[in-house]
Amino acid sequence: MTVNEIESLVVGSSAVATVILSFLIWRANILSAKAAKGAADAAIESAKISNLMLEAQLEQKQNLHDQIKRDILKQIRFLLKILSEVKESSTPSQEMVRLPEQIHVTNYELANYFSKEERQKIYYTVEKYEAYRTNYFKDGKPSFNTIVKLTQDTDELIERAKDIIVKFSDKA
Repeated sequence: MTVNEIESLVVGSSAVATVILSFLIWRANILSAKAAKGAADAAIESAKISNLMLEAQLEQKQNLHDQIKRDILKQIRFLLKILSEVKESSTPSQEMVRLPEQIHVTNYELANYFSKEERQKIYYTVEKYEAYRTNYFKDGKPSFNTIVKLTQDTDELIERAKDIIVKFSDKA
C-alpha cells in the first residue's frame, strides 16, 4: 500500500467514524430531549397537583372561617337579645342570669381565620363583655349598685354586639 492509499484509508475511516459518532450523538440528543420533555411534563403535573392542594387548603380555611363566623354571630345575637331584655326590664337581674359566662372564640381561631379588622372587633367585644361580667356579676350572680351605670354599660355592649353583627352579616 502506498502512502496515498493509506491516507485515503485513514481519511475514509475518519469519515466513517465521524458519521457513526454523529449518529450516536444525534440518537443521544433525541433520547435526552425525550427525557427532558418527560421531566417537564412531570413538573407541569406536579405544579397542577400543588395548585389543587393549595386551592383545597384555601377552601377549607374559608369554610372554617365561615363556620366560626356563624358560631360567633349566633353567640352575639343571643347576647344582644338578652342584653336588650336586661335594658328593657324593670328587674334586670332576673334577665342577667341568662347571660352566657363567656363568648367562645379562641386566640387560634382569631389569628388564623379572621382579618385584622375582624379580630379587633371580636376582641374588643369579648373584652367589653368580660369586663361587664366582672363588674356586674359576683359569684356568678348579678350584682350592681346603680341602674344608671348598668344601663350605660349595657348600651355600650349592645353597640359592640351590633357592630359585629353588621360586620359579619353582610358577608355571612
